[in-house]
Amino acid sequence: MSLDVNDPMGHSVLGFVRLCEGALEEAESAFQTALRINPNHADTIMNMADLRVRQGQPHDAVQFAEKALRLNPYPPGRYYWDLGFAYYAAGSYAQAVTVLRMEEVGRLPAKRILAASLAQLGQLAEAHEEARRFLEISPGFLASRWAATQAFRRDEDRQHFLDGYVKAGLPL
Repeated sequence: MSLDVNDPMGHSVLGFVRLCEGALEEAESAFQTALRINPNHADTIMNMADLRVRQGQPHDAVQFAEKALRLNPYPPGRYYWDLGFAYYAAGSYAQAVTVLRMEEVGRLPAKRILAASLAQLGQLAEAHEEARRFLEISPGFLASRWAATQAFRRDEDRQHFLDGYVKAGLPL
């Protein structure tokens, strides 16, 4: 960023790092700076979707994710993961399932959100199968450990994901 303060990618990456650290306000500030520089920066817009989920604004998250997908016609698989994450947070489980089953998502950890979405829809056999597949690629996963490392502004949002993971059969 010291080389070019007008590069939206630098601000977006800084925001993503802050988001991963749980500094939601600092992430918001960095993303907003990136969007002031380039309002159509698809990666930043998708990062805003992730941030909005963690801030307890899942419907805004869905709007950001859908906009990012419109702006980037050849997105990386993580865009679909983030859209599925937002759909799950918004309680749109069927839409989350549709997106998270897309080939573009691949073997990303999205399988755990797919499993949780299926569980929330009452499709427990499928949910348990997706949970089993997820554990093949993430054998040490514990839902409680995941929950302890996630920065959500509201505990009920974190709990919503945790409930879905447990209902799907992922180990607590």
